[in-house]
Amino acid sequence: MTDNKRPTPDELRNAQDATFTTGEGKAPELGVKNASAEGSTYRPDWVPEDAKKDDTFACHVMKGVKEMHDGLLSSSAHLAPSVRPVQRRKKLTVADYVRGIEQGDRVILSRAITLVESNNKDHFKLAQQVLQAVLPRTGKALRIGITGVPGAGKSTFIEAFG
Repeated sequence: MTDNKRPTPDELRNAQDATFTTGEGKAPELGVKNASAEGSTYRPDWVPEDAKKDDTFACHVMKGVKEMHDGLLSSSAHLAPSVRPVQRRKKLTVADYVRGIEQGDRVILSRAITLVESNNKDHFKLAQQVLQAVLPRTGKALRIGITGVPGAGKSTFIEAFG
């Protein structure tokens, strides 16, 4: 077996069986880091006193994984700091929403729809102000948007509405 190849499940089972049947207390090398019992396992605290000197005692506890894939450390200390901070979207005012909707800005329209549909208590007051500012200008609307969660009855409403 080469060092680059991972052991098959059968090879792992055979290595485990060899550990307990040979009485050596040490697994054969499987081509993966920390595969041997030496250094990667320890005896639990509850091992009987007379068994501590006996190498045939089968119970060993494996230490935790110290590396992730490709030899990376499990902590995030090795990662590079963020190149740029996360950009938060600008909080829009009522005037920004109204102007964007009147100009046909789809991004602002989608944000306004999300604002109106939001269940967040903080969004409710702003959403009501946007609706009150936009409603007088709705007489020239060419489209009606119908939104809702799946199963809310959007298609049923459209069929009934005509």
